[in-house]
Amino acid sequence: MTTNLFMQEVTKEDLVSPIFLPQVQNQTQFIESEQMNGLKELVGNGKVYKVKIQAVGADRSLRVQLNDDVLGIIPLSEVYKKDLAIKDLKRFIDREVGVTVTDVAPGSIVYLSMIEAREIMRKAYIEKLKEGDVVTAVVTNVDKKTLKVYVDIDGCGLRGYIPIREWDYQFIYDPLKKIGKGTLAQIKIKKIYTNPEVDKTFAFRGSRKELMKNPWIGIEKRFPVGTKVEAVATDLQAVQGRFYATSPLFNGLEILCEYPDNSKIAAIENLSAEDAMVEPPIKEKIIIQLGETYLIRVQRAVEREEKFIGKVLKHIPKSTEIVNK
Repeated sequence: MTTNLFMQEVTKEDLVSPIFLPQVQNQTQFIESEQMNGLKELVGNGKVYKVKIQAVGADRSLRVQLNDDVLGIIPLSEVYKKDLAIKDLKRFIDREVGVTVTDVAPGSIVYLSMIEAREIMRKAYIEKLKEGDVVTAVVTNVDKKTLKVYVDIDGCGLRGYIPIREWDYQFIYDPLKKIGKGTLAQIKIKKIYTNPEVDKTFAFRGSRKELMKNPWIGIEKRFPVGTKVEAVATDLQAVQGRFYATSPLFNGLEILCEYPDNSKIAAIENLSAEDAMVEPPIKEKIIIQLGETYLIRVQRAVEREEKFIGKVLKHIPKSTEIVNK
């Protein structure tokens, strides 16, 4: 009698792929073994398997039901080398992770390791990864001083960085605000730095922007000076005296808008539109608020300089908003 386990083997050929965590074939594959005795053959075989985390135990271990009879347990010490709180461990629930089999215990329990699996995957990447490959990485840190986004390929400890200018075509005025830890991104490997004596110094430089469509191409023709377009305010504190707004027509770009002379920045002052009207004005003030829509006139759109600037003409109440065509 055989036992089917919900564990999918991962090969080295599967590792370099444009998805987070090793890619396996679409068809569900099971590893068959002769009951619990057969499971022991999986211990220490150097293979990585993919499992889906289902729960966090009281002892802060990760749990996965491999089938109706067999429970897979990843002890806290085999999740990460550093201690993790319950709230951090719960983020793994419903995620697929790479594991190795480290032990089989009485009571139909199989012990698994994510740490060992990451090391196997890391070495496989070092052997296989080359410049020009496209992989998925997770953001581990953003350094505003060095203007670098630090990433880790597939969470296996293969660390590299992306220069801020290579993250997006849009100028990122506040990287810490725009790029959060844990963000997943497809990147292209531009340069690999290795020390053959100590492979742990393996690092790379990547680009996210190179895999994106350039929204600046043809912007002068799409938005000639004087063009009027509706856009939503996205950041009121980015540049002194100006704010950013966006529209589906901008293909991911944000237009830098000048405040009109008769405006009041309600969102920055934490006021409602009603409270912002401190005294009856001679001319109705335009209240600039985050998430509100405004009619904007394009003042400058230059592809070569990557400049996109406009000026607010009026506020468009939600009840009268018109879909841009």
